[in-house]
Amino acid sequence: MKKLMQKFKEKTWLHYLLIVIIGLLVSIPFIWVQLVDADDGIIHILRLIGQGVSFKNGKFPFLITPFFMKNFGYSMVVFYPPLVTYIPYLIGILSKSFAIGNKMFASLTIVLSGIFMYNFVNEVTKNKGMSFLSAIIYMVAPYHLEVLFNRYAMGEFSAYLFVPLVFQGLYNLLHGDKKKHFYITIGAVGLILTHLITTVYVALFCLIYCIFNFKSFFKKEVIQKCIINVIFIVLICTFFILPMLEFKSQALYTIFVPEKMATSGALVQTKTINILQFIKDMEEGGVSFVIRCSNSSYAIY
Repeated sequence: MKKLMQKFKEKTWLHYLLIVIIGLLVSIPFIWVQLVDADDGIIHILRLIGQGVSFKNGKFPFLITPFFMKNFGYSMVVFYPPLVTYIPYLIGILSKSFAIGNKMFASLTIVLSGIFMYNFVNEVTKNKGMSFLSAIIYMVAPYHLEVLFNRYAMGEFSAYLFVPLVFQGLYNLLHGDKKKHFYITIGAVGLILTHLITTVYVALFCLIYCIFNFKSFFKKEVIQKCIINVIFIVLICTFFILPMLEFKSQALYTIFVPEKMATSGALVQTKTINILQFIKDMEEGGVSFVIRCSNSSYAIY
């Protein structure tokens, strides 16, 4: 038994295999969960349908979805990061169902988020057992499952992939051999192209981390590599950021009106939930961890 446990602790490939298996097991509810019943599910199906219409009409770049809003068109892709549009679209085309494409993409994010968290914790602790445990907790955290199965908040659960990459790159830059600092670029680009709100939160925590490690941060080599990463991040994301800013400057969109979107400081404060609600189902008025199923007969959704 001791030899078996020792072998388990040493074999990284075995950890990866178990993470994949557990990620697929976690994804099982997608078999019967209907995306049209999730908070954001129908929106993401419509985005992919609109993407398909754009392709058929030869429109590029695909900023305006034609024929939506009574043929006026809708700039859905302009204000919604593209990474969570194009990848599910391709999977949907291959599977011949955009709903299945969305579900398969979500399952992929569960598995990859576990692998990336494993790599991050292993970088910090050099302890494979702790890394494996951290990966599993990260994949099955109550709030993570809630945004997957109840809200189907595609941008938010996709961001789970890239948070560990950012911090792994930052840790490696400040305390490691500095060979993986480019993970900062990969992670930050992924965050910007999936979920801007999570990007802001991660940036704040990165700033706090740098302040607490200011002795390691304020070195010429470190600052130079940080600047290089920032330049690459901005350049890679320009194709998404510039059109968004251009569209925003041309009209007053509802998405930018705090009163309409309930995003003003006062409204957000009234809707802020207790920290315990991220780990415990509070039933009414809180985060619900009960997976909702539908009796609908159209299984493709």
